[in-house]
Amino acid sequence: MDLVTVLFGRLFRRDDKSERAIISDDFGEWIRIKNPKIAWILERIWKAFVKAKLRPYHVYSLYFAIDSELKDLTEVKAMVVTPLTRRFADVQGSLTSLFSKVFVKEVRLVREDALLLWFFHLLTFPEKEKDGYFYNLLYPVNIHGERLPYNIEDFLSSTISVMGKCSISRYCRVGDELVINAKCVDLDYSGFRDLVKALTYFTEPNYVSVTPSYQGITVRIKSLKRLRVYPIVWDSLSKVPNYC
Repeated sequence: MDLVTVLFGRLFRRDDKSERAIISDDFGEWIRIKNPKIAWILERIWKAFVKAKLRPYHVYSLYFAIDSELKDLTEVKAMVVTPLTRRFADVQGSLTSLFSKVFVKEVRLVREDALLLWFFHLLTFPEKEKDGYFYNLLYPVNIHGERLPYNIEDFLSSTISVMGKCSISRYCRVGDELVINAKCVDLDYSGFRDLVKALTYFTEPNYVSVTPSYQGITVRIKSLKRLRVYPIVWDSLSKVPNYC
């Protein structure tokens, strides 16, 4: 079974009218929010892809903030998943045509097997409202929406900081395993369980091992759920060294 089939079955056919406050899928955990202004912006993003003749599977909200003192100036970070295509699409042009005022601060594009992941950081003013709910990213431990996107090293450093003042000395992939070596000052062993719990966002609980030493810690994450890393780093994991 290929990735697209798996995602169609488990992700893209989910029931968005569900009453559950928190849901989980291949890209992470998501909290149900009702905000008519953000819902309208996300619908505009969806329509921009349709107008560009791309077929969006789903539009994800990664972060939003509304400044009521500046006439509801709204910051939105979003991820859109589409099938892989070789045809160039002017999505940014479509976005501009669907908003009377929009500033596209950043656009990133990541290929993942048969999918394209589009990441947007927008500033705009909501012109209308839309009824209904949407799901916003429920961040892993020590990850904050206003800082998205993290680079890979900062993401790893933030995650392991529950163990104390730690800095990444090396990280690499060995097959489907991610290995992280960190140097720590005043290692806090009470944070051991918190670190394992934080890392299970990205794998199964029994696939995480943390080995302390006099210099710091070594973390091993087997069967990494790489799709859950993309909404945080907005970048390809192929850049992680594949040797230690």
